[in-house]
Amino acid sequence: MLYKTKYKSPLGMITIVCNEKVLLETGLETQACLLAESAQFISRNEIATVCGTGADEAGIKGKKTETEDAGRKNASELMKRVLNWFDLYFAGNKPDPRALPLAPRGSEFRQMVWQELLAIPYGKTTTYGAIAGTVARKLHKEKISAQAVGGAVGHNPVAIIIPCHRVVGSNGSLTGYAGGLDIKYKLLRHEGADMDSFFLPK
Repeated sequence: MLYKTKYKSPLGMITIVCNEKVLLETGLETQACLLAESAQFISRNEIATVCGTGADEAGIKGKKTETEDAGRKNASELMKRVLNWFDLYFAGNKPDPRALPLAPRGSEFRQMVWQELLAIPYGKTTTYGAIAGTVARKLHKEKISAQAVGGAVGHNPVAIIIPCHRVVGSNGSLTGYAGGLDIKYKLLRHEGADMDSFFLPK
């Protein structure tokens, strides 16, 4: 079963999609959340109720089986952790993405690229070419194109938490962000990156 909720961020509403165990998607309003349409909505009030009491004896509307109740409760607890992560991030802290159970869906190659994104430190950036070189070495290949890496970065389904916004062009160009280049700029500025090193393509 898939579940979703919304988080009101300084950059607009963020959709969060998970199942009972892992986080699958986070998407800004300018991005498509492919799994959200088939997910059940859990309100912030319900998350607070479930996580506050540890049980849902009377508060959640509708009759559900014990298994459905348990799944919804587990999803609510996970969503609470994700909401807290975003609270910390937008407050200027540096929460660890690896503290969350991340399970974005994608090919083996995309998974490798997304793991490299998680290794980029807060407030720092890398290039598509640098990631391509690292992944090529791990796959024992002579070369992987920066364009292939760009495709994987662009299909990252867990926005902000898996920090694809920290990947820039080799010349400092802020390219290739599914959420919009203005959002990418704001995220890097929020993290204290050296903005003098970057430019928005015309």
